[in-house]
Amino acid sequence: VDTSNTPEQVLNQILSAMNGTAVYVGGKWKIISGAYRTPTLTFDENDLTGGIRVQSLLSRRDTFNCVKGVFSSRVDNYIATDFPPIISNTFIAQDSGEKVFKSIELTMTTSAAMAQRLAKIELLRSRQQIAVSMPMKLSALQMTVGDVVYINNTRMGWTNKTFEVISLNITVQEIIGVDVELREISTDVFDWST
Repeated sequence: VDTSNTPEQVLNQILSAMNGTAVYVGGKWKIISGAYRTPTLTFDENDLTGGIRVQSLLSRRDTFNCVKGVFSSRVDNYIATDFPPIISNTFIAQDSGEKVFKSIELTMTTSAAMAQRLAKIELLRSRQQIAVSMPMKLSALQMTVGDVVYINNTRMGWTNKTFEVISLNITVQEIIGVDVELREISTDVFDWST
């Protein structure tokens, strides 16, 4: 850790080494590692207080099909070194044949294999593009940010579709409810084989 960096910079470097996030929940910080969490909660139309909003695709400027970057190579005395990029020919074909790279810095990752695994997670997470905003009853307070939940919705054709909870906000309008932001996630994002 470089002591000239701010605590936020150091925390972000640590989080990058595990593809994690830090969230403030219930007056405490919670660190969520980049691993698949099996859903334990299921929600459906009966938990809604209004209509859902679905965004099925990210904007073109937020999508990429290749990931490259640097890591702190243990072999090279922890000097920043390029790791072999993760390139998806399938995603390139879906993006009209254009290679679009995202660059990442993994300053606290010390092996090329782990850097590639983190890059693969970053790439596959970006391809999980369905985002959902749902006004829900207070039953939604069973979940917290970072949880993975099942969503069933007949109109959308979802049966036990997995979503990660991005945010929860209590609302007071005609009734007290919870606005929930979700993003699709799949166990395949975290699969790895060398």
